[in-house]
Amino acid sequence: MNLRSFFHLLGSLSVYIFALVLGLGLTYYTINSFLFSPVNANSTEEVGFVVERGANLKQVAEKLETLKLVKSALGVEILSRLKFEDQRNKIIAGEYKLSPSMTPRRILEVILSGEVVYYQVTIPPGVEVAKLPKLFAETTLVTAEELQQALKDPALLKELSIPGNSMEGYIFPETYKFSRPIDSKEIITRLVTEGRKKFTNEMLERTAALGYNVHQILTLASVIEKETGHEPDRKNVASVFHNRLKLGMPLQSDPTVIYAVPNFDGNLTRVHLKTPSPFNTYLNTGLPPSPITNPSLASIEAALNPNETDFLYFVGKGDGTSQFSANLRDHNEAVRKYQLGKAPLIEPEVTAPKTEATEKEGAKNKGGDKTQPIKAPTKPKGEVLELDDIEKLRKADPPPAPRKPAKPLSQLDPIRRLPSRESGGAPGAGATPEDVERLLRDSE
Repeated sequence: MNLRSFFHLLGSLSVYIFALVLGLGLTYYTINSFLFSPVNANSTEEVGFVVERGANLKQVAEKLETLKLVKSALGVEILSRLKFEDQRNKIIAGEYKLSPSMTPRRILEVILSGEVVYYQVTIPPGVEVAKLPKLFAETTLVTAEELQQALKDPALLKELSIPGNSMEGYIFPETYKFSRPIDSKEIITRLVTEGRKKFTNEMLERTAALGYNVHQILTLASVIEKETGHEPDRKNVASVFHNRLKLGMPLQSDPTVIYAVPNFDGNLTRVHLKTPSPFNTYLNTGLPPSPITNPSLASIEAALNPNETDFLYFVGKGDGTSQFSANLRDHNEAVRKYQLGKAPLIEPEVTAPKTEATEKEGAKNKGGDKTQPIKAPTKPKGEVLELDDIEKLRKADPPPAPRKPAKPLSQLDPIRRLPSRESGGAPGAGATPEDVERLLRDSE
């Protein structure tokens, strides 16, 4: 080979080597760009990326490219096979916070590890169903209109075995975490389901022993919830209502009346107390037809396990606590002490028949009365109505027996056979399995 041929060959090799290096460089750039480089390393934008239920990696990759979070859907698929072969088929549905400044590898790490974004919602005890749409709309998970419609959906009420036309009382107060994708029905179902988990078989036994059904216990618990926020008073408030129910006395609870007043402005008047309504417990005896709010677990337990007292009255002290009394004289004294200067809300026709004694006591009564029993017997001058007198009245004209439950007690828990407890025989004692089975049969 002469020198000229040698240089010719060397020149040809140089061209080939340059082309090879250039090709490798372009290949590396392409691979690095599509597999490892972000769309915009300087971006500060954050995108809520939702992976739908049942989506596969190809669909996720195409959506990422459409939203310009990656440069190439194909590149994401190739990268997933190279780096995430064991995880690529285990995609977790949910919402993920992504950015164009993230590398495709980091995006895959976030999605395949299930780093879902959660929205926290706290439902406080005593919040009414009517306030839930606004509460959830603030999370942007659903609109207020969507949730409002779902709360009144007859099909959903039936599906969840909730009697009546409202979810009131069946939404359990708690702090929840939700993630997209989700709709209003899924949200409500979870809220109701959480409450049912709290209502144990032991609580069902106790419900049966008291002669009520679950709906009635939730109704009573909702009234207790509205009447006091002071934990030590709950079971005493419950005892007042249980004692009144046993004697056939009206509950005379202001919150029940307020519940039926549209756009209540905070001022409860005599007109409100005289207005007929199924929820007016001044005009009606027994429980309201349904809950008036969503009670806490503490109020439900108080409704099931009230303190054993002879209390029939209570009045607020002004500091969040209550004063309890077993007779009208002591109650009126408590009213004078803690509610001095406040006019009574109850007009004569709403209260019990008056004697001279009760008229004098009523003139001193300054509101907050929980109040005088209907059909009270008369007493000689100078005396007040005592518990013994009410007992005599009850024996002479006993209140009607409690209604049979409209639905089985298992409406919140499908378990039909409950664990046994020792039988006490008297009201309030634990029910045996036979007692519960009998009650369930009778209520169907």
